[in-house]
Amino acid sequence: ALVHPDKKITFTFVSERITEVLGLPCELEGLFERFVQQIVPEDLPSFLESAREAINTFSSWSHEVRFIKPTGEMIWFKGMSTPSRAGDDILFNGIGLDITQQKRAVDALRESEERFRRLAENAPDVIYRMKLPEGVYEYMNPSSERVIGYKPEEVYAKPMLIADAIHPMWRDYFQNEWLKLLNGE
Repeated sequence: ALVHPDKKITFTFVSERITEVLGLPCELEGLFERFVQQIVPEDLPSFLESAREAINTFSSWSHEVRFIKPTGEMIWFKGMSTPSRAGDDILFNGIGLDITQQKRAVDALRESEERFRRLAENAPDVIYRMKLPEGVYEYMNPSSERVIGYKPEEVYAKPMLIADAIHPMWRDYFQNEWLKLLNGE
C-alpha cells in the first residue's frame, strides 16, 4: 500500500492470489476502498486505527479483520507490512493471509475446553491433573470436597493431604503405586 502525503491510500501491487482469496477484482484503481468496504463493520474502526498508528509512527503494521467476500462468505484476514520511504509517500510492503482455518481451530478448541470444564466442574467423581514428578496438583474439580473431604484449594496448598485421606490399610499400596507412577509404569 502506498500512503500519500494527504493520507490517501492506494495499492501499487496486489498479488492475484490475494484478490482471489478476497474475491476482489485484480484492478488496482479503487481496490483499497473496495477492500475496506468489505471489512465487517465492527472490525473497521480498529483496522483504521491500527493503520493510522502505523502511518503516524512509521512502524510495522499487523492486524486481523473479518472480511465479507462478494459471495457473502466471511473469512478472517491478517495483514502485515513494514514501511519504507518512497519520496514523499510511505510504502508499506507486506503480506496478507487467510487465517480463517486457524481462527476456526482456536474457536473449536475453546469450545471443547469449555465443554470439558463444564463436565469436570459438575462431575460427581474427583477429576484432577497432576504435574509429575513433583506431585503438584494443577487442577482438581469441586467434587474433591465431597469425595475426599478437601477443597481443591486445600489440596493445591498441601498436595500430600490426599495421602492423609487414604485409609491406613491402603497406604503401603498407595506408596508402591506412587513409586511405579514416578518410574513411568
